[in-house]
Formats: sequence, structure tokens, C-alpha cells
Amino acid sequence: MSVTNWSARGCLKRRLLDGLLILGLATLGAAHAAEQELDVPEAHYVKFHPDFIVNLKGDRSNFLMVTVQGMSRQAAGITAAKHHMAGIRHHILMLLSEQTPDQLKSPKDMQRLMDETLVQVQDFLKSETGDPTIEAVYFTDFIVE
Repeated sequence: MSVTNWSARGCLKRRLLDGLLILGLATLGAAHAAEQELDVPEAHYVKFHPDFIVNLKGDRSNFLMVTVQGMSRQAAGITAAKHHMAGIRHHILMLLSEQTPDQLKSPKDMQRLMDETLVQVQDFLKSETGDPTIEAVYFTDFIVE
């Protein structure tokens, strides 16, 4: 009977050691992930000033007012965006003025328009500087009337 008891204790010890090993590996993995997060460069933002106010396509006189900001993890990206602000604003205005009220009814519609805006900004900056530099655009105010 005591042999069986020692066998059970050995199994229990083995399980405890396995559990501690797994916990240690999980902690090590979390520490490594946190270290990698610290390596992410800081985000920089630029507001495409002033707010955009455009008439929407359609039979009625609807308009859209939107505040657009760009994000880059490179300070040089923000500098390039500021330098080429007139061209960026032109491309955004052209895109916004092509929208209809029916195309701007849901959060999905707003996300689609933000994605299209990002493509316009990146394409323009790439043609001017060779680098898209702006990684994301955000609509911080969005009103359809």
C-alpha cells in the first residue's frame, strides 16, 4: 500500500512541476510580447486642416462635414503630409464630393470611406515622395445633413 501511495505522490509532484513549467513559459511569453510592444514607434498625428465641408451628390441639397486626421509612426511622414497638404486636401475633397447620402448611412459606410480616403492619401504621397508615409486616417467628426 505504501508503494501505491508513493506512486501517487510522484504523479502529483510531476503534475505540479509540469504546471509550474507551463506557468513559467506563459509568463516568459507575456514578457517577450510586452518587450515587442515597447519596440513599436510612437504614433504621430496630423490634422488635415480645416474641416472638410462638401455638397453630396443627389437630388436634395445634403452636405457632409468631416474632420480628417492622418497617423504616421515616422516624424518624416507627418512633415511630408504637412508639406503636401494642398494636394492631400484636393484628393480628399474630390473623393468626399462623389458620395451620396445613401452611401453614408452606417458605420460600415464610414469605415469604407475612411479606407478609400487612406488609399487616396497614400497614393498621392507615394507619387510625390516615393513613400506613402501615412499609415491610417481617422474621421474625428462626421456629420451628414
